[in-house]
Amino acid sequence: MGKSISNLYRYVGISKSITKRYIDALPDIDLEKPTLKEIKNVSEKIEVNNRTITGFNLLNNETLKLLQVISNGKYLINGFTNKSIRKEIFYESDSKYIINKTTRLLYKLKCHGIIKKVARKNKYYLTTNGRNLISSILVFTNRQLLY
Repeated sequence: MGKSISNLYRYVGISKSITKRYIDALPDIDLEKPTLKEIKNVSEKIEVNNRTITGFNLLNNETLKLLQVISNGKYLINGFTNKSIRKEIFYESDSKYIINKTTRLLYKLKCHGIIKKVARKNKYYLTTNGRNLISSILVFTNRQLLY
């Protein structure tokens, strides 16, 4: 996109979407928002395209660390990638096994509706429902919210 006045409408649209994502992500934790049914759905297996996707163990430290990392405030505007998540969760981030494991975790989060993929990019964002769900799970498990 060029930096001329003819592209000003596009800059306005991008700025509005960034501001909306930032405002939506401000800590608005209502303990009644995510029902027990929604939390239970995240922990149960689901079927997508004739494939079984397992649920998350919400008491596992590795799962809680994953949820804490993707809810970090630094990913609000630009989103996160496989590589950025991999660097924060796993220490040896260059092995093929870790790369594939992170890909499977992101797919699992996407199938459960916690994150969404940006079209034609390798970036992901938290959905509004995912943000509310993760905030509540981290509050209930006494984890620190990073905003």
